[in-house]
Amino acid sequence: MNISNRPPTAWLRNIIIVAVAGGLLTTGLFWIFGGANTSKTKNQLTYTVSRGDFVVSVNEEGRLESANNTEIKCMVKGGSTILWIIPSGETVKTDQVLVRLDQSAIEDDISQKTIALENARATMVKSENDVKDAQISIEEYKQALFPSEVKTAERDLAVSKAAYQQTVDYYAHTQRLAAKGMVSNQQLRADSFNVEKAKLDLEIQETTLEGLKKFTKRKRLQELDSTLKAANATHASNVAKFKLEESRLERAKKMLANCTIKAKKPGMVLYPRAAEWKGMPEIEEGATAREKQLLLVMPDLKEMQIKVGIHESKIKRLSKGAVAEIKLLGKTYIGKVKKVATVAAPAGWWNGNAVKYDTIVSIEAQAGLKPGMSAEVEIFLAKYVDVLNVPVASVVELKDGFYCFVKTGAKPERRKVKLGDSNDNFVVIESGLSEGEQIFLNARELVDPAELRGDASETEKKATPKGIQNLSSNQKKTKPDANDDTKTKPKKKKSSALKTAKAKLKAADANGDGFLAVDELDEPYQQRFDKIDKNDDEKIDLAELTAEIQATGTE
Repeated sequence: MNISNRPPTAWLRNIIIVAVAGGLLTTGLFWIFGGANTSKTKNQLTYTVSRGDFVVSVNEEGRLESANNTEIKCMVKGGSTILWIIPSGETVKTDQVLVRLDQSAIEDDISQKTIALENARATMVKSENDVKDAQISIEEYKQALFPSEVKTAERDLAVSKAAYQQTVDYYAHTQRLAAKGMVSNQQLRADSFNVEKAKLDLEIQETTLEGLKKFTKRKRLQELDSTLKAANATHASNVAKFKLEESRLERAKKMLANCTIKAKKPGMVLYPRAAEWKGMPEIEEGATAREKQLLLVMPDLKEMQIKVGIHESKIKRLSKGAVAEIKLLGKTYIGKVKKVATVAAPAGWWNGNAVKYDTIVSIEAQAGLKPGMSAEVEIFLAKYVDVLNVPVASVVELKDGFYCFVKTGAKPERRKVKLGDSNDNFVVIESGLSEGEQIFLNARELVDPAELRGDASETEKKATPKGIQNLSSNQKKTKPDANDDTKTKPKKKKSSALKTAKAKLKAADANGDGFLAVDELDEPYQQRFDKIDKNDDEKIDLAELTAEIQATGTE
């Protein structure tokens, strides 16, 4: 990640100062630097302290994307196999087929669910008839059976009364005959018994009729009502089962319809971008699409944004609404930071193990802008107007503070300075120097080694501006190389690098030819493709990839 600045000097001087900060001291730079000269005591370049606007910014490469994507997902329960999918980048019309998924298993499932539904329908119809029968039985008992039973009991009671009265009359006649001596006592006792028997029969019929009216009717109605309630419960259960089978069949039919995905609106369709740690998106014919897996996106080209990854060292200074300058298609646009992620993106070999936070920068829609285009984004973190600023190489940190060496004559003057904000190239001077004074670059070389500090404590490091911290470590190099970003990374052992290279080659080799073309590489490797491709054959083999991983120490 490069942190850029806008020093008040001309562009040639800016380039020279950056080179000096990196340690590339040559005779040519000496003559280009208008404010530099040679000390009588040391061969040191000087820099004239000046005022100007000072900008702290962060530069990153980002990718253009739509801020409002219509997502097209696999909505088949349990997933399905992709039989056909429209090529990425196609422009489609409404109702145009985009994806066809395998539907054979769903068709078999629909047949089974149709049979289950018809069985449930038959059971439901039967239980419905049982309810109607129970209702009729209650009405039948109330209006027909019970009145019939009452009349039968009343008839039997009337017969019993007549029989009783007849036996009573006959017994009275027998008693008169017995008084005249015309009937024996045995006949008299028999007629008396018949009277008692007829009386008992009469009482039984009376009790039967009374019980029929008071108890039998109520008991029978309760039984019939219970039968009706049971029939209703069974029918309700069968209705629920029928509806369940019906809904299952409807869902299966919906899944069948979901096997053919059509465009709901016109526009461009794109394959979703794979995660950086994956070799390529898993969207292709024959691949298995998971349920709710994103298959295609339809970007809204009227609302665009750029996603960039900001290094963790700068994320605390970044805030929503920060102004950004965007270079895209040879043009410059102004945007603003729209959103900063609160959680870092995954780090690994694909991004040099750098911890970065996804940041969204808004951009006004322009003709010709398409998702996936790369853009250079410069986000401004701070801006200072008319302040003193000097190269970070001219400042040295000692035990009691920061110092610069001012050219005053034969002997340099050591002067304590108070530092303000900084970037990787320049630092603001709040006090200690005046405009127009000349200071020596590479001030560390003018200090007695015994005065130089050792490792700073954590508290002191936090108080040290970023540019000065980088200076302390970079100035220890005898022959620094500002263009070599691999010098500070530990080299991997050859065996470990070979293992990592094989895994990377296997994951990224989309066509299986044993080589990696530029479009098969992740973005960090694409930027270094020409450097990695030692034999200039437009592809990277295992040996070249192993050498790169061993040199950079990436995982």
